[in-house]
Parts: sequence; C-alpha cells; structure tokens
Amino acid sequence: MNNSILSIIKLGDVVLTNGRGIKLGSLPIKLANFFQRGYKERHWTHAALYIGDGQIVEAFPGGIVKRDLEESYLKGDFELLILRHKNASQSNLQKTIDFCKNSVSKGYDPRALLYFLFYNLTPPQIHFIWGDAFLGKCFNLRDAYFCSELVCTGLLVAGVYCFEREPYKVMPIDFNNMLLFDTVTKVEFPYKESRFIHSIKAAFLWSLYIIIAMFFFLILMVAAIFLITIFVLFVMGIVGIILFIIGLLKSIPLAMRKKEDNSQKNALSE
Repeated sequence: MNNSILSIIKLGDVVLTNGRGIKLGSLPIKLANFFQRGYKERHWTHAALYIGDGQIVEAFPGGIVKRDLEESYLKGDFELLILRHKNASQSNLQKTIDFCKNSVSKGYDPRALLYFLFYNLTPPQIHFIWGDAFLGKCFNLRDAYFCSELVCTGLLVAGVYCFEREPYKVMPIDFNNMLLFDTVTKVEFPYKESRFIHSIKAAFLWSLYIIIAMFFFLILMVAAIFLITIFVLFVMGIVGIILFIIGLLKSIPLAMRKKEDNSQKNALSE
C-alpha cells in the first residue's frame, strides 16, 4: 500500500489525514466537521501538501515543518485522502509548493485557529459576527498558519484559489469537494459501526453542539449587555456635559448683569 501511494501521488497533491482513536487535539476539528457536514463526514482533521521526493509540508502547533510522508502517515495509524486540484497547472502547483517550502520554520497561527473554531462551532445564524473582515484580521497572525490555512494561502499566492471563504476560514474537510478536487486515492480503517453506536455518538455530538451554541449565546448576551451599558453611560455623560455647558453659559450673563447692578448701586451711593 505504501509503495502504491508513493507511486501515484504527484507534486502539489493535498493530503488529508485522520488519526486512529480519539485525540484531544483533533476533537474540536471533528466537532466542526460534524456541525458543518454531518456525522459521516466528521473525519479529515488535518491537511498537508505533497512537495515531492516523499516529502510533505504541514503546519503543527510547534510551527511549519517538512516531513517524510511514509514515516509520518503510511504506517497504519492514519486514514488518508489524497486530492488533486482540478484546474491548477503544474506551474501553479509549483508556486504553491515554493510558498509552502519557504514557509517552513515559520510560526503556527493559534489565533486564526481559534477564529476558525469560533466560526465553525457556532450556529450559522451568528456567522455575521465572525464574518466581519476587521475581526478576522484581528485573529489572523501575519506569516503564521494552521494546516489548511497554509495550503489555501499557497493556492492563493499561485492564483488558483478555489474557495469562497478566506484561507483562515477553510477547514481540512473543505478540500474534499468533487467540484474542486479529484480523489487520487483513499485509505480508511476497516471497521464497521453498528447503528446503535452510530446513534449514541451522533447524539453525543449534537449535545456538544447545543452546549457550545448556548455558551456562545450567553457570551453574546453578556457582551451585548455590557456594550449597551457602556453606551448608556456614555450618552448620559455627554448629556451631563452639555447640560453643564448650557448652565455655565446661562450663568455668565447673570453674573455680568449682577456685577453691573452692583456697580450702579455703588455709583448712586457715592
């Protein structure tokens, strides 16, 4: 199997992976996949780019690295999905490869990953908040990427970007789109899941979704109350300042008139 994959994979192919078992690091991505695609499409939690000579470039929390594909993912502990861009020329793919190679040793982008999770773990009804361009830039570190963001930015630089959303909003599973990418090969774990276990897992994931949605709703409610309170206090402060200025302006003529009256009285008394 290893030799067959290495014989058919080509420069610029996207490698999606999914580890065996439950890993805390990939659980949020699986939850985001589940909320966006459903239970059966919850896999594919990581993306890498094949750069030739059995090597891939990928982004990890420790930074962007170049690793051996066989040693990293072809030892039986990972499911694999290898995809090929439908409309990219070899020169385009080489530009993507060059970008990813030049990004090796650059930093990981935890803030963009946090934004990615916020965006994909919240109900679509409040995506207009996370969709704000200014907010997205605040969460996006310059010259730092998480896994799918790295590959997407490479495609963007090469002029063959094919997603509607910005690179920091793209999930690894978004590459699994038959309109954009051809499937080269797929390696999955040979296991079958009973309908009962399927239902239990799906119910658990939906429960997490509801809890997360309620959590974000409460955060938004608290933030809204806080902002409204600040706005009311600001308006009250402005009104107070205006009333003070008006009172001050009214008091000036009265003081001048009183002074004139006192001057006239003093003149008469003399």
